[in-house]
Amino acid sequence: MHHQRDYLLQFITTNHKIIRDWITDNIGQENIPIYSSVDIRDAGFKSAVVDTNFFPSGFNNLCSKALLKAAPLLSTALKTRYPNVSKVGLIIEPHTRNSFYLDHVWQLLSLFKSAGLDIQVATFMENLPGEGLEIGLSDNRHFRVIPFRHLLSTFSPDLLFLNHDLSQGIPTELRSCHLPIIPSLNSGWHQRLKSKHFFYLNRVIDIFSKHVGIDPWLLQCCFKKFDAISIQNPEDCSLLADAASDLFKQINSHYQRYKIDQKPFLFLKADSGTYGMGVYPIESPDELCQLNRKARNKLSMGKYRVPITRYILQEGVPSITNVGHSVGEACLYHIESECIGAFYRLNQRKNNRQNLNATGMSFRKICADLQTPCTLNTGIDTCGESPHTHLSFYQLLGQLAVIAAKDELIDLEIQATSRQVRV
Repeated sequence: MHHQRDYLLQFITTNHKIIRDWITDNIGQENIPIYSSVDIRDAGFKSAVVDTNFFPSGFNNLCSKALLKAAPLLSTALKTRYPNVSKVGLIIEPHTRNSFYLDHVWQLLSLFKSAGLDIQVATFMENLPGEGLEIGLSDNRHFRVIPFRHLLSTFSPDLLFLNHDLSQGIPTELRSCHLPIIPSLNSGWHQRLKSKHFFYLNRVIDIFSKHVGIDPWLLQCCFKKFDAISIQNPEDCSLLADAASDLFKQINSHYQRYKIDQKPFLFLKADSGTYGMGVYPIESPDELCQLNRKARNKLSMGKYRVPITRYILQEGVPSITNVGHSVGEACLYHIESECIGAFYRLNQRKNNRQNLNATGMSFRKICADLQTPCTLNTGIDTCGESPHTHLSFYQLLGQLAVIAAKDELIDLEIQATSRQVRV
């Protein structure tokens, strides 16, 4: 199976100029997400983006070299869009007890400061006192978060920057705010669908693959989407099982073509949402009719216990990535179209056919150049023990996802405008 990855790496090397020119011609800067992250699974016989996030929350997992690289890119991106911006209100999730997320916020805060911007953190957490809350982290790091209702009067920002994915919808205070807001309010999970992103991503990959002469299946996942489904309803589960059977046959035809001596598998995923919630591996269509109560309950509620009624069945990509004794997947971070750095999400409790974004996960930083292990002699910036030569391939996949994100964001804005016109 590894020979297929070798073929893909050789293909990229041989066709470097054709690929680079195509990416340059198609990526542009218009409508591109200001920041994003992608999760990539590598099976050896294929590699694919399996998730794209417009509100990444793992900047604390990036190598410090990546953060140095990111600061001027963020400054340029913001100043290009908003030439007069100097003060930014950073709107975060109300996770004041989640130490990993708070570490991420501190790194994001530091990134804005390194970009030469004055910044204040705010949130919509209930019962937050008017003077805010001082958040203390390890190594004497700290920052203050204030309630959004006091942000405009006490700080007067020029711009609001969201690190809040709006899973519960758009807060009234944001809807009525007249300041520029980035990313767009329409890109939150209250409106965004994974199925739409993967529709655009697979379309981009089809066009790219035809241009460069490669089988698109080697870079993408097959999937099916479902609306108005209840995982608690046996009839709906039977509908999912029938669709899964068709999807298994479709994927198996590719396995036979490439003589892959494995069984295909799927992931059932909520069509919106993050944090690995509403994700379940499916080894057989029959499993969808045999889910126990615990599995059904986990699949029926997303973040903040928002009910899940839309799902996708997505081709599973078994991971050959291992660091130490843990199976892993690569997570790449972007400022606009530029990959600033990456890390491995690892999970010693899971196998290579399961969701790694789950209890037991850990992270291993990858150096900012994405080619060699990090050489910094500190535990916090220690990367994988082996060279990351295959990450040039992951960078290509990430850029294809960014191109797809442009199309998706345009679609989201059109949908929002259409709703406003109907109202």
